[in-house]
Amino acid sequence: MKKLLLSFATACLLFAFGNVNAQEITNITAPDPVEAGKTEVVTVDYVATAQSDIVINIQSTADWSNYGSARVTVEAGTGSVNINLTVGASTPPATDVYKIGAYIAPVGGAYPERLHELNLYNIDVIAPTGPIDQLISLTAPEVISQGETVTVAVEYEATEQRDITVIVQENGGSWTKYGESTLTVESGTATVNVNLTVSADIPIATDAYKISATLVPVGMEWEDRLDELIQYNVSATIATTIGTEQVAAGVSVFPNPASDIVKITGETTIKNVSMYAISGELMSNVKVNAREYQFDLTPFSKGLYILNVTNEKGTSSIKLVIK
Repeated sequence: MKKLLLSFATACLLFAFGNVNAQEITNITAPDPVEAGKTEVVTVDYVATAQSDIVINIQSTADWSNYGSARVTVEAGTGSVNINLTVGASTPPATDVYKIGAYIAPVGGAYPERLHELNLYNIDVIAPTGPIDQLISLTAPEVISQGETVTVAVEYEATEQRDITVIVQENGGSWTKYGESTLTVESGTATVNVNLTVSADIPIATDAYKISATLVPVGMEWEDRLDELIQYNVSATIATTIGTEQVAAGVSVFPNPASDIVKITGETTIKNVSMYAISGELMSNVKVNAREYQFDLTPFSKGLYILNVTNEKGTSSIKLVIK
């Protein structure tokens, strides 16, 4: 009998301990359908034993692409919180394809650290019915150099004053940033040029980086984004003497990127053409002695290279992409 009572008491203690330490999303209330480009209100009921973060997102169940997320911090206890979730303007309209999910995690914790989650499935997304906040296009270089400042053109539509943040970072791994610039823009539709300085210590690599543009409320961060566009497969190379020195030397390379033949033309006689891998390895060295040279690229692998072209005016270093 004593053994039975002890077991019962132990079970009660374990049950009570489990309840005390429960961290749980108990309910989600969200609109259905939601409209692309609009901010919707999602209500989340929760139980928290300590200060915690609640993160919500809208995601496609077809390919698990994320089309909007938001995070709030809540205090310990049982409660309900309204969270503004902006559905990305580029979200494709579809029926029963999306889910709105919520998870609870320690403050600052990401999805792998979640303590509990809950999802609403079969959410519809409809096309925008009026003016929206969106990024329309992003034009950025495919090749960047250590320490250089590049211009990124961003076309946008905004319902009020917004920030556009442009970032170059690793496409995977640690997602390290190697440059960031923010520009405040006015309401309306326009194209702006954002100057982005690339860090001088960005590692040399081919197709390893991405340049992204994010539209956010003024002063807010990526988590509060209204829309985002990304250019992938950006390569980083060593700092070269292209630019004013290249112009002064009077050398042009076309096409670039190229796949089989690249035409090198000089205002004066080209004496020599050499090509280096981004690692610094010499791949080719040719004496030319002509104002035009057809350089055969077929023996070389796809990637990023440096062309050194020497003529009577000097030597130009030119980034060449073989595709």
